[in-house]
Amino acid sequence: MTGRVRIGACAAFAVVMSAMSPASALAATSGTVDPNPVSFTNVRLGTTASVQLTITNTGDANETVASSVDNPDFAVSGACDSATLTPSATCTEDISFTPSAFGPDSTTLTVEFTNQSDMTTADTAVPVDATAVFPPIRIQSTDLRPSFIYPLVRDGYRDFANYSFALNEAASGNVQVVNAQGRVRQTFPFTNRSSMTVAWGGHASNGASVKPGTYRFRVVAHLPGRKVASAYLHVQVRTGFKTVVRRGQKTKDGVDWSSRSTGADNPGGNCNWDHIQGGLLTTCLFAHADIVYTFSVPHHAQITNFSHSVSAGITRCRNTSWATEHSGGVYRATFHHGNANGFSQCVINHLGIKYRTSKRVRI
Repeated sequence: MTGRVRIGACAAFAVVMSAMSPASALAATSGTVDPNPVSFTNVRLGTTASVQLTITNTGDANETVASSVDNPDFAVSGACDSATLTPSATCTEDISFTPSAFGPDSTTLTVEFTNQSDMTTADTAVPVDATAVFPPIRIQSTDLRPSFIYPLVRDGYRDFANYSFALNEAASGNVQVVNAQGRVRQTFPFTNRSSMTVAWGGHASNGASVKPGTYRFRVVAHLPGRKVASAYLHVQVRTGFKTVVRRGQKTKDGVDWSSRSTGADNPGGNCNWDHIQGGLLTTCLFAHADIVYTFSVPHHAQITNFSHSVSAGITRCRNTSWATEHSGGVYRATFHHGNANGFSQCVINHLGIKYRTSKRVRI
């Protein structure tokens, strides 16, 4: 009896051990996600940011992967979706963030691992945090014209400086006019504007006229959480007048005449011309000649001096005279000579005029 009982007990133990063997062969379900946690920092509204995830099967059996998020601002995509990983194998996928509102945001990335041996599952939860920010305000352009003004004279000439700006989106702020000491003398506020032009007539905020000097313009714009200021543009405030005198001169050789004419005093009288040593040799027999030299000068110029060189040829230079006239920007000098009773021969050279212009300008 005793022996049979022992044999039965051993057999029963063997049956129990045999029944446990399949359970001991089951592999655990597990996996990892890297990085964990995931963070998106300062993602601009209207844009999408993404982070690549590496998913690893750390179990002992083949596992399928499924990923999901619980916030529509986030999404997952890539090769890991429904992929089957062998033990220690990896795959990659992306999690992306497309913000729909300004400020902090978050979700939980759930990666489900399914053991293909016994279809058991295990979840890995990855916290995801994010921050959405507005895109920056950008100053697209600024312009200031003219570069100097005369607001203190008030005669209709350059009384105002015109400053304009353009932003990439509508904002609020002000245009500032700053003096050389950095003090704001005038401001032009604006609300919900993407562009504007202001005209400054040389007055401070209290209505008083500013002093002559250099002033700087800039625009400062802001929206919630954002602010931008432009670089300075400069304008000079001037007042008064002064007279500016300029002097000049023009020179010519005798051969540079603009016109000439002759007249016989007796039958058979005539004149002729030739070049000699950079000058003009003019010879008349029983006749007279006129040679005109023309100089171009600034309009309204005042002629201060006319000079020339006239000398005799192989015979006397007779009955000489100069006549000058000035009209607009043209100065004419006419040389006359001749002899009704014989020869007159002259050499003309080294003509020159000096002139002066005066102009009243603002300072």
